[in-house]
Order: sequence, then C-alpha cells, then structure tokens
Amino acid sequence: MNNNYLIYGLDEYLINKEIDKIIKKNNIDKNSIIKYSLNEDSIDNILEDANTFNLFSDTKLIIVNDSNIFTSSNEVDTDKIISYLNNYNDKSYLIFTLLGDKIDNRKKITKIMSDKGNIINLNKKEVDTNYIISYLKENGYQINISEARMILNKIGNNLSSINNELDKLMLYKLEDKIIDKNSINLLINENIDSSLFALVDSITNKDKNKMLRLYHECLLESDPIMIINMLANKYILLYQVKRLISDGYSDDRIAKELEVHPYPVKLARNMCYSYSVKEILDIILKLANLDKDIKLGNVNGEVGLEFLLLSI
Repeated sequence: MNNNYLIYGLDEYLINKEIDKIIKKNNIDKNSIIKYSLNEDSIDNILEDANTFNLFSDTKLIIVNDSNIFTSSNEVDTDKIISYLNNYNDKSYLIFTLLGDKIDNRKKITKIMSDKGNIINLNKKEVDTNYIISYLKENGYQINISEARMILNKIGNNLSSINNELDKLMLYKLEDKIIDKNSINLLINENIDSSLFALVDSITNKDKNKMLRLYHECLLESDPIMIINMLANKYILLYQVKRLISDGYSDDRIAKELEVHPYPVKLARNMCYSYSVKEILDIILKLANLDKDIKLGNVNGEVGLEFLLLSI
C-alpha cells in the first residue's frame, strides 16, 4: 500500500467520505489539500505539484477529479503518470477520483495503480435500513427498524439525501440521541423530486415491487399527468447529462450549462450510466404518447402510467 489512490463510484458523497478517511488516517492538514480536474488542468501541472515538497507541513494531499484516464473511453497519454506512480514522492498523497460504475482493468495505468497503489470501488454500497441504523449507531444514536424504514420511504435511497437528513436529525436529537417518529415527521418532508429519481432508479434495476410502491407514493403527491411530465423532465435531464459527460464536462459545468442546481445533476450522473441514449429517448417518447392519450381520453391516467412503467 502506498500514497496513491484511485477511488471510483456512482455516489460523490461516498467518494468524499473515503477521502476524509485518508485525510484523518494520515493527519493531513486541511491547508495542505489541493484539488485539480483532468478536464481542466494539465497532467504536467498536477505531477509538478505532486513532486514539489510542501512548505507548510510534512505532507500534502492532491485530489484529481474527473479521472477518466482509467476508463476505456479515454485515450489520453498516461506515460507521465505511470512514471510518477513507479517513482512517487512519499510526502505527497495523490488521489484520483472518478464518478462512474466501471474502470478499464485492461489499461496499463489501471494495472499500475492496482499493483503500485490502491483502487477503491465504492459501487457496492447499498442504502437500506441497515445502513441507516449503522450510520446512526456509529455516531452514538439509536433508531428502530420501523423508523429507519420511515426515513427511506420519505427520502428515497439517494445516499447524499439520506446522510444529509440523518445529520440534521442527529443535530436535533443531540441530547437524548434517540431518533423517533416525531422527530422524523417534524424535520423530514416528503421529497417528490428524490422519490421520482428513486422511481427512475427502480425502473433501471427492474425492481417491480419497489417501482409500484414508489409510483403509488408519488400518486399521493401528484396526479398522473404531473408525474408523467416530471418523469419526462428527469429522463430529459438524464439524456442531457449523459451527452455532456461524454464531452468531458464536470458536474458544476453541466449545471451551469443547463442552468439547473448541481444536486439533480449529481443524481442524474449516478443514474445515466445504466441507460443507453436510445433507451432514454424511447422512454421520453413513450411518456409523451401516454400524455397525449390521457388528455384525449383514450386511457385512464393511473392505469396507463402503471402499465407503461411495468413495460419499461
């Protein structure tokens, strides 16, 4: 094990948590952390910084985001990075991060990182009631499984949203450290946006039971036409994000380009790897046709939408 890492996964929150562990484990000063992006910064500048000793402390940590050099879609020359990994500065910690579900293990740079460094795959993390109970227990809090399930039902299974809400609950229940139904109802509102992304996620995973549950929960908040429009917007966003990712755009740059908040962009990035462009466009077309049929009175809205979701 050495100072060089590749951390990849579909959830940015988990990646940042893993980086925090490395920072804490190696007592790295917050002022000695430098961030780069391979979409915007040159490899030469990054490696020059990695080879330069820190003037203010013994060690420094360099985070290199958007590290698509470890995927099959990127053909950038990596010889300089490989040379550095074979003879690295032991006073620098170099962490490459990648928001994605897979890397190309056939590439030379991936093999070198596996042999000379550390590759951490965060895609196996699942958000369920056990995760919520464990997260709270690690921080000295208690929660019953029924309340943990209640949180999942309200928020969906997006990890960033779950952790944000759990942190909020812990702050509120700082004295007795027991998360109960009253505190959940008081602090956590039903998140229709997260529920819709969770619905899209359940469609992707072909989880029929979960999809039907989420669909009927969404019906409590909205009518079928509104859900169709919102789902169409989610899939349009998936399409836009997928295309911009292929052009090497970062989340912040995508959000700026599309003039949307960065949070839904991050949710969309986590999901769009599971779809082809054709699949996304087919779903958007089906939603548009159903919207027309409902408005013309050709089909019952709730039944028609449920049938469409099952067909997907």
